[in-house]
Amino acid sequence: MELHSDNPQIVYSMTVLSKTLFELMKEKPFEEITITQLCSEAQVARKTFYRNCQSKTDLIDYMIEKLADELHAGVDYGSEDYETMYRHFFAFWEKHRAFLQVLHVQGLFPRFCSVFTQYCVRGSSYRFLETFLNQKGNAGSLRLYHHAFLIGGLCHVLQQWTQEGFATPIEDLVSVMGYLVPRH
Repeated sequence: MELHSDNPQIVYSMTVLSKTLFELMKEKPFEEITITQLCSEAQVARKTFYRNCQSKTDLIDYMIEKLADELHAGVDYGSEDYETMYRHFFAFWEKHRAFLQVLHVQGLFPRFCSVFTQYCVRGSSYRFLETFLNQKGNAGSLRLYHHAFLIGGLCHVLQQWTQEGFATPIEDLVSVMGYLVPRH
């Protein structure tokens, strides 16, 4: 299912439904949240939900992709070095720690990793990874695997950081990533 649309009604419906789902997930297990309850709380008709989604997980995917869009939009790819990029990456997710914590508590972090990785590797213009790997212009067939490896690693670092309650300072994470990921 394509989760991106420029149609203001679809954007509004998906935004309201996803925000409502997020709020409900703070209080109740994801599996126990019904579509009826979700639509009632969001004040959206069930037919609107089913017109835009096949399941509640589509709303999780929508939230992840919207945050990934926001992360992507905040990077100056032409002038930022890898340390600045890592710093931006971790600072961004620290601002969205409540989202990551809810996913962790709900057992949905693997879904986050999967959707975020797919989002990042499917876009040929996702230069965040190109900068990390210093591969600008590399059209090699293994590029996709490099990207999947890096973003999967970053997702698992986020998962660990979330599990520990964001205790490790960002600068320490930047140092670790600089050590682990080749830059040339």
